[in-house]
Amino acid sequence: MGESKEGILSVISKALFRYRSLTVPTKFLSFSDDDMLAPLKAVEHLYTSYGSQIKQHEHISPKDVGMTSIGHFKYFIKECSFLWDRIDSWFSHY
Repeated sequence: MGESKEGILSVISKALFRYRSLTVPTKFLSFSDDDMLAPLKAVEHLYTSYGSQIKQHEHISPKDVGMTSIGHFKYFIKECSFLWDRIDSWFSHY
């Protein structure tokens, strides 16, 4: 899956159809130092695969938010909780 150009869309039957049929508002966050699991090109591809008419992708550099690294998993720890509002406030509009 991680080595495929299409990622999850090439492995799971009907994934692309299901992603394109989504209509809920969707917010993506990606991080410039997440090259292992979610590099920018892969996130952009997944983002364009979602059918939602209301969607946004925000690509964040750790240094721009006062961090040395975020990667793939650090977003979920308390140290990065200040970033959670980017999701919460966006969805509060919908």
